[in-house]
Amino acid sequence: MYILNLKTAEIIDHFREDFYSKVYPYLILSTACELKLLKDILDIDEITFNDCLEFDENIKLDLFDNYDFLSLNTCELSGNEAKIEEVNMYLSDNFILVICEKDNFLYDYVKSMILNNSKAEFLSSTLCILYNIFNLSILFSACSTKILDFLDFVE
Repeated sequence: MYILNLKTAEIIDHFREDFYSKVYPYLILSTACELKLLKDILDIDEITFNDCLEFDENIKLDLFDNYDFLSLNTCELSGNEAKIEEVNMYLSDNFILVICEKDNFLYDYVKSMILNNSKAEFLSSTLCILYNIFNLSILFSACSTKILDFLDFVE
């Protein structure tokens, strides 16, 4: 798990229960297994929490009072094999939480954003971070649909 306090630029690469304060904005990267550590702290509801623990090919957006929940699928080609994985995001006024497995390209992308935060001016705003992650997610979701259609055609 990686956590970046966007106000102070503090990087937390090992979970601490006391890291969270509602006065600061955060970018948080987690796997589905690590999400249980954040569930109560971020007040994540049971339904979306369980959605993150199991693969679901449905793309969805659920709107809540405290956050929005977005679930997307990504597709990566490895040789002749297509690997489809789920990426979940919680979007709040003061945190962006990205949940994906460590071997997903988005994990490396967000991890790099967090670890290299002092080198990138675009991390100065939560909106800019969300824009970068969301654009990459949408790009690969759109590409994955075309890739899967292509693979069906080839078979």
